Parts: sequence; C-alpha cells; structure tokens
Amino acid sequence: MDSEESHESTIARGTGFILMGTILSTGLGFLIRMFLIRQLPTGDYGLFALALTVGGGFTTIGTLGLRQGVARTVSRCESESEIRDVTLTAITSTIAVSLLFSGILIWFAEPLASQVFREDGLAPFLRVTGTLVPSMTIQAVTIATFRGKKRVYERIVVHNFVSPVARLALIVGATLIGYGAFGAIVAWTVGIGLSTGLSLYYLYRRTDTFEFTPFKPRYRTLLKFSLPLMISSAMWTAVQQADNLLIGYYETSAEVGIYDGAFLLARLLLMILGSFGFLFMPVFSELEAADEFDRMHDVYNSVTEWAVLLVLPIYVAMMLSPEALLTGVFKETYALGTIPLMLVASGFFVHVLSGSSGDALVALGRTRLVMTGNIGAGILNIILNIMLIPRFGIIGAAAASASAYALFNLFYLFWLHRETGILPFSRSFLKPLFASTVVITAVWSIANLVSKLDVVSLLIMLIVTYLLHIVIILRTKQISSGDEQILSKIEEKLDINARYIIGLLR
Repeated sequence: MDSEESHESTIARGTGFILMGTILSTGLGFLIRMFLIRQLPTGDYGLFALALTVGGGFTTIGTLGLRQGVARTVSRCESESEIRDVTLTAITSTIAVSLLFSGILIWFAEPLASQVFREDGLAPFLRVTGTLVPSMTIQAVTIATFRGKKRVYERIVVHNFVSPVARLALIVGATLIGYGAFGAIVAWTVGIGLSTGLSLYYLYRRTDTFEFTPFKPRYRTLLKFSLPLMISSAMWTAVQQADNLLIGYYETSAEVGIYDGAFLLARLLLMILGSFGFLFMPVFSELEAADEFDRMHDVYNSVTEWAVLLVLPIYVAMMLSPEALLTGVFKETYALGTIPLMLVASGFFVHVLSGSSGDALVALGRTRLVMTGNIGAGILNIILNIMLIPRFGIIGAAAASASAYALFNLFYLFWLHRETGILPFSRSFLKPLFASTVVITAVWSIANLVSKLDVVSLLIMLIVTYLLHIVIILRTKQISSGDEQILSKIEEKLDINARYIIGLLR
C-alpha cells in the first residue's frame, strides 16, 4: 500500500509541475512566433518557418522513436548500469542518424532550396537547421531518460524553461540589432544548443551515463520497440507540418509565412484539451482497470464538455472576426490568412468536440489502432495537399489540414464508441452549448456591424464574451459525477480546493 501511495503521489506532483511548465513553454513559443511575424517581412518569416519545418521533420526521423522507447525501457530497468546501457545505446544511435541527416541538409542545402522550394535564399537557413538536428535528437533522448526515472525537474528546467527563454531572448536581441530572419534562425539554434548542453550536464551530474567504463549495447531490443513509434511520429508530423513543406514547394515563402501565422493562431484551440490530458489519462486508465464503465463515460463527457466550453468564445471569434484577429495579433499582410484560419480552426474544433479519443484508445491498450490512424491521417493530408495547393494555394492547404484533422479524430471516436459505447458529450450539454453559441455569436455580429475592431476592442470583446459565457454556464451547466472526478484530480495534483467551483455549478 505504501508503494502504491508513493507512486500515486509522485505522478500527482510531477504531472502538476509538467502542466504548468507546458503552459509556460507554449505561451513563450507563441510569443516568439508572434514577435517574429510582427518584426519580419512576410517572405522572410516564411523562410524561417519553412527551414524549421524541414529541420523538425528530419529531427522526428532522427530521434528513431526513442523519445518513447527510452522512457519505457528505463522505467523497467533494475539497476543504474542497465539505465546507462539504454541511455548510451539511444545516444549513439541518434547521433549516428542525426549526423547523417545533418550532413544531408548542409551538403544539399543549395539544390533543396533552388530546385525543390525554388527559394535561393532558403539555402543558408537550411544549413543552420542542419546543425540543429543532432542537438534536438540528443535533447530528446536525455529528457526521455529522466522521464523513465520519473524525474520531472530536469524536463521542466531544460525543455519548458531554459529552451524557450533562451530562444526568446536571443531572437529578440538578434532581430532588434538588425540581423533579420537569418539572425533569428541562428538564435533559435543557439538557444536549443544551450538547453541541450544543460540536459547533458544534468545527465552527467545525476546519472552514471558518462562513466569511463564499457557499456552493453541494446540496439536490437530498444530499436525493435522504438522504430514503429518513429513511423507513427513521422506520420503525425506529416499531419502538422506537411502543409508548410508543400506550400513551400508549390508557392512562395510569403505564402508559407501567412499560412504559418494562421495555423499558429488556430492551434490555440487545442491548448485546453491538451492540458486536460494530464488529468484525463490517469483517471480514465484507473476507471478502465476497475471496470467502471459508467464512470468512464462520465469522465470522457466531462473532459470534452469543459474543453469545448473553454474554447468556444475564441472559436466564435475566429469564425466571425478572423481578419481582425490576424491583423491585430500579427499585421495587415496576414489578412490573406483569413479563410485558412477559419478552415484550420474548424478542423481543430472538430478535434475538441471529439474529445480525447486518441488518449482513450491508448488507455484501452489500442496503440496499434492509434498508429494506424496517425499513418492514415498523415498520408491523407499529404495527398490532399498535393491535390489542392496547386489549384487553391494556402486555402487548399488549410482545407487539406482541416479535413485530415477532422477525419482522423472521427475515426478514433468511431472505434472508441464501438468498443465502449462512449459519446463525446451528454444530451444535457446541448443546452449550455446552444445558449452560449447564440449569445456569443450575436455579440460578435453586433460588434462587427458597429465598428471595425482593433487590438483594444478585440481584447474587450473577448473579455465581455467570456464573462457572458461564464454566466450562461453557471445558469445552465449541471455538475456531473465526471466533473467531480476531474475536480478531485485537480485538487490532488495542484493542491487547491475545488469545492467552491462545484458549489457554484450546483
């Protein structure tokens, strides 16, 4: 019993810290991109975004799926020497592959830039991101080692704090001094390098990894588990990043920049559901293990309903005032991303409406089905982009991405319902959803008719609509057993009292 309580308290404390770290790094990441979009010419920002997309794709493959494989294997090791064997096996594997990819990017930067993307100015950016690939793969492995050891401090410091803060400070400095987009990509790479150096320092100081003794390689067993995950990760990357690559191939860097800005803004809709994941997975897994299927339904409904309600005002704003949002957050030239923003946001909103179906399938042990869904979504996104971008440009890319996102989430939801009977929300949820949608839509429609919205008026509108939204929820949303289960986990993990919230909803 003591062991079980120790494990549960470790998970509770660690997950709460990771949630806060994730919110911090996501916010800083958005600030970095927003700063660059506002400071750089659209085409130059497009080169920056395209180079990072290419580097990110090579990094996903170069990691060889070891981000998950190392964490899983280390957690099952019985001694520090076994952990050392696994860590060094992973590091040597990723170094070999990532150096190969780094060499390809550096050596073939000119033909890739001029013949594939038809952007001669992209070549120096690709050379810089070539040096980024080994750094990112090594950092992924070192953090995975600490994750397997159930240590969250190193991940939060390296990945959630030092990396984004270093990148933000270096990029702001380089850009304001006048080094432009190329200075920004160099600063981004240096920031990643600094955080990777810190991760290696932690590995040196807090493990036996770098002792001067031979290690026992575990290439076959480690890669046998990890390589299928690499395929799944690569396909998920294709869902998220194939758009930028294919826009770069068919269009210009300016279109890449505009699309990336719209995509970045639309991704804000996914933050809430992603944050709920830290609560959903342990709760859903516990209930599944205990065969409490009715409560599984309640918890799934609660997570989905609250995720939808918390992003509903933002989604309505993106649908009714997309141009004002793009020009207010970024600048005037990004008004061309109005339709892409609406399309991508709709695809993401379908994701939110579907709930955490992928996480639920993983909790049920259907990882192969999730991998199949990722592969199918990645292939579908690539095919749709190839079909639509030549004819419709960035609007076609947005339609492709939205369709792929919506379809693979509905695919997961179909299988989840088939196996458990779960639907994403209850009938009683339709009342607050409909009431809030009508009121928020009416407020935004009136505001659009009265005047042209600027940054200040956008902020006022968001505050007003959220206040109205809260009032409607308090009057119409009924507390469920699933809500109580989630709120109890909030109390447990973040050490706060959620009873007042339950009282209000009742």
